[in-house]
Amino acid sequence: MASEKEISSTEKLLDIIRNDGTSGLVPGSDGTLRSKGGSSISFSRDKSLKKSISVGIDIGNTELRLVKVAQPSQDEWRLLDYRNVPLKGIDSSNMNTLAAFLKREVAKFSGSIRNTSFWALLSAANVEVQQIRIPKVRKSQIENAVFWTAKKNFSFDEKEVVFDFDIQGEVTEGGATKLEVLVYTVPHHEVRQAQVLFGTAGIPLAGLTIAPFAIQNIFRTKWIPTLGRTVSTLYIGREWSRIDIFTGGNLAVTRGIRTGVNSMIEALRENYNETRRTNISNRDFQDSLDKDASDLMIDVSMDMEEAKELLYGMHAGSESALIKRFNITEQEIFNLIHSSLERLVRQIERTFEHYTVTLGNERIQTIYVSMSANVGSMVVDFIGDQLGIEKDILDPFDPKSPFVDSITSETSVTERTSFAPALGLALSSLSETPNLIFTYKDKEQQNRIKLINRVIVSALAFMMACSVGAMLWFGHVADGKRATLRGLEAGLIKGVTIDEKTLAPMVQQAKEEQKIVREYGKRYLGLAAIGELAALTPENIRLLGIKAKMGSVTQRTDTKTGSQLIVDGIIQGAPDSFESTLAEYVLEFENSLMFETVKVYKTYSETRNKKKVFHFIININLVEA
Repeated sequence: MASEKEISSTEKLLDIIRNDGTSGLVPGSDGTLRSKGGSSISFSRDKSLKKSISVGIDIGNTELRLVKVAQPSQDEWRLLDYRNVPLKGIDSSNMNTLAAFLKREVAKFSGSIRNTSFWALLSAANVEVQQIRIPKVRKSQIENAVFWTAKKNFSFDEKEVVFDFDIQGEVTEGGATKLEVLVYTVPHHEVRQAQVLFGTAGIPLAGLTIAPFAIQNIFRTKWIPTLGRTVSTLYIGREWSRIDIFTGGNLAVTRGIRTGVNSMIEALRENYNETRRTNISNRDFQDSLDKDASDLMIDVSMDMEEAKELLYGMHAGSESALIKRFNITEQEIFNLIHSSLERLVRQIERTFEHYTVTLGNERIQTIYVSMSANVGSMVVDFIGDQLGIEKDILDPFDPKSPFVDSITSETSVTERTSFAPALGLALSSLSETPNLIFTYKDKEQQNRIKLINRVIVSALAFMMACSVGAMLWFGHVADGKRATLRGLEAGLIKGVTIDEKTLAPMVQQAKEEQKIVREYGKRYLGLAAIGELAALTPENIRLLGIKAKMGSVTQRTDTKTGSQLIVDGIIQGAPDSFESTLAEYVLEFENSLMFETVKVYKTYSETRNKKKVFHFIININLVEA
């Protein structure tokens, strides 16, 4: 049961909204967006864009990347802003510290959270993804068919993981039509941690997904068109790499590879030092004992930090002090990491072979490469040439893109590639993007609620039509009575005598007709009120019960008991928006012509299906004639 303090806080919030018409909970946007370098860039804020603005949030190991896009129309996108914020000095293991940092930076970047959709990235390290095929069955049987097929293909405990799937379309296998489905699981505790983090930061997440699905959005929305080809993406991270394969814009395979930038750094250091030692040992024995030669061997020895700096500075367009010190060229750096790149290519080849030969799929035609270090043409060309396919850098902010408007031209290619996951997040949608906090079960529940609402609205429309028909009929009867009355009045004028015996039956008939009209009004008032309630209830509010107390429809007196609805429901979504959502809901009722006064009777937080919800009970008085 809610305390008086809780109810009081809700009423205060409602008073604020009634007084100035705004929630006052978040800072409003000033219409100015900031580019990566911090300079202000003003963009027109068309009203048509306000409801389609989305922000992608990618929390990396050393940086926070944010991307904001708008969707003016179905197949049109617009990059509004992007920002890279270093995590220097931020203890990412401390949730409160990280949440405060996120709250501050996301608020500065996005402005108002109203009409903005936020999507965040979850690490794919512990996510199991697999493509399966099931027989084409009725819609009601798809869930069971997918679940048990997935259970048979890879083991998981549904109590410990979030299980979800994405139907990708129909395929023909052995002459039979089947459904191709991508299934995936992620540990429950990882999803809960992300929800708690963003809830603490006051950021209402619309969705939470993983990098392969974010990249899938880039292809599905045709931000980077695949032109019907089967393509792959290779991300070379610090400790590991990830190879993804997409067919028809749909993710088919994702695989982690235990070779990354650190392997290249280690190869650079070891191979360089070994080469220098070999060169020194090839001198004659006396020279190798010479002090200057020994000093030379010590001076040119490369450590891991120096190797890292050399590799990350590769293709940067300028010679660093280290390059001069070690007297090394870009080509020589590439040659020294060649062995590490070969191991990476062998892993990619095995993945491609499994996809094409073992599974019998089409040949991969293009590979897009991105990495945490500088992406150079030599690395990309080597990978593409070894695989024998077209190659390119995964550049989501290519200034030539029609969606970018050249606002990224001052940013390096390497940095532009790092924004690919954040852009994919910003391109997400509830209908197209696999969502770890809004799974197929949530979608089915939403569809059921929509179906119930449609049934209620249809029933209301039918009853309203009946009511209108009845009113028209009663109007016709009333017109006839008025004509009779005019005839009687004319008779009086002519001296026709109308006595009490003549008027008594007419008065009695008029009373009976008025009674019938009142009965119709009383009968359909509750149904009309429930229909109005359904029409005003948003998707994130679930009604648990509605109790109607119908009063008398006779002329009002001091002792009259009015009609009333008692609404019991819950608010789902981000906990920080519960009270503001309830306030907006109450205002909708107060603005309706059917409802007179609305009172919040009880509010309290509770947990349903392992998710925090906001329980409320409100009393609504109906307007009566």
